[in-house]
Amino acid sequence: MTEKKEEETITINKSTFYHVIIGVLVVLLVASVFTGGFGLKLLNNTTGTGSGTGTGGTAPSPSSVPSAINAQTASEAFTQYAESLGMNKATFQGCLDSNKYVDEVNKDLNDGQAAGVGGTPTFFIGTRDGKAISLVGAQPFSKFKEAIDGLIQDPSSADGTIEMKGLFDDDPKLGSDSAPIVIVEFSDFQCPFCGKFYSESFGKIKKDYVDTGKVQLIYRDFPLSFHPNAEKAAVASECAKEQGKWEQMHDVIFQKQTQWSNLG
Repeated sequence: MTEKKEEETITINKSTFYHVIIGVLVVLLVASVFTGGFGLKLLNNTTGTGSGTGTGGTAPSPSSVPSAINAQTASEAFTQYAESLGMNKATFQGCLDSNKYVDEVNKDLNDGQAAGVGGTPTFFIGTRDGKAISLVGAQPFSKFKEAIDGLIQDPSSADGTIEMKGLFDDDPKLGSDSAPIVIVEFSDFQCPFCGKFYSESFGKIKKDYVDTGKVQLIYRDFPLSFHPNAEKAAVASECAKEQGKWEQMHDVIFQKQTQWSNLG
């Protein structure tokens, strides 16, 4: 009798256990319907590699660029992006294949090195005729806000040694030429930290400061030697500038960073 009771107890315990497991799975399944999957929605909203919209969805969305491409090389990927953005494909491809703007990219690199840039992204923030405050790395938006607001309140508060006017060139820029504050960004399109800055802080800076006329942002290329596709990406952005599409290409290259970075 004792053995039989023990068997019944074991059977009941197993049955209870299975019911509990099934109940938990049902709850998780229902929850996933409302949250978009087991953690997937949260992951997509917080990526810092430049492949998504980033924290708070601050980065612009390249709605005209397909999510999937058929490319064996980074150059093929950039050409497909250009075509999707409405550029003349033959003109863009000719520009890219000939490395038309590689000298311009190398000039940015040399100027950055002369200014003490050793890694990416590096930012110089200041008034047009003043000293520069420098920020290095994928700093949060709060750091940029602190620096910009401080300069707006007191233009002489910059304590750097670099003169802002020595950092300007004929590079792509966003915002008004009359903006009192300038940010010069030295960046590498293949750098994951640059992608993190783009996905998490760039959109907020553009919305709160560039689009409101308070800041002009100047982008300068600083392709690192251990990123094999960085120089070609920089040239691609310059080729897009030639057709009046630099900003759109800049956005797409960063947002699709994981798509082209490891191609040939």
